Amino acid sequence: RDIIHGMLSDSPDTPRDSTAMAFRAPKTGTVTFTVKDDEPQLRQDGNTNGTVWLSLYKNGEELQSVELSRSKVTAEDWNNFTAENPITVKQGDYLRVVAHSVGAPTKPSLWISPVIEYIDVVPSVDPDPEPVAVVALEPVWDDESGSFTVPSVEGITYSLDGKALAPGGVVDGLAGKRVVVTAAAGEGYTLSEDSPLEFIHEFPAPSVEPDPEPDPGTDPDPGANPDAEPGTNPQPGIGTDHEPGSGEQSEQSGSKKDADELHQPGAAHLAASGSNGTLSLAQTAMGIIFMGVSMLVFRRARSRR
Repeated sequence: RDIIHGMLSDSPDTPRDSTAMAFRAPKTGTVTFTVKDDEPQLRQDGNTNGTVWLSLYKNGEELQSVELSRSKVTAEDWNNFTAENPITVKQGDYLRVVAHSVGAPTKPSLWISPVIEYIDVVPSVDPDPEPVAVVALEPVWDDESGSFTVPSVEGITYSLDGKALAPGGVVDGLAGKRVVVTAAAGEGYTLSEDSPLEFIHEFPAPSVEPDPEPDPGTDPDPGANPDAEPGTNPQPGIGTDHEPGSGEQSEQSGSKKDADELHQPGAAHLAASGSNGTLSLAQTAMGIIFMGVSMLVFRRARSRR
């Protein structure tokens, strides 16, 4: 390998064109770029009438360039890129060695044998990068449901009662409670001077609807007779005089009952007080008259005997 050289030649017949060899970086890192000690040089004797410009490019950026004019003379101002001055590349970058004939060189062919190697060099990183200032946004409160939505802000962590909240998440079950949501900047971030540090919100207590008022047109006791007097019997046919025919039936029933009760001790008192509260004053009077007539008939019957 030591005696093998890479060759590159650009035809002077196409002055606008160049000839190149290229390397495409397979990964990101830093590489060395070196050639043999006797390179680069025009490899054939007797070059006249022109020169060859030899350049090294990283993508479209020129890293170095030399002019070759004399045959078999190594270019002294060509520099290798070693571990002390490596080339940083990203995956997909190109390193190109380009030969371009100037004028009409009779021997434009040249020797150059690049050796490219990756080295273990970590690119320098700023040890104290400037943190990015961010502003905390207020959660979206929902009083009706007793909940809030956590904002999604890059570089900010929201917490409730010391527990981190998921960005975009919903926290519920907070009706009637007072909550304090705090905001803190993550690594590489800082809260700006005008950014709030916490958000306080009081959720209203859940409303309790009162019992509905009763309908004024609804009878609270459908079985009761609102027109009946106290102490009267509300049953049909025995009670008040509001039912058709009930007055006559009550009178007849009351008269027979009074007649029976008048023969019992204390009958007068029962009649006067209105037995069971159903006899009227007229019924009481009729009872007394009936009792007097009965006694008169009884006496006459005894005198005849």
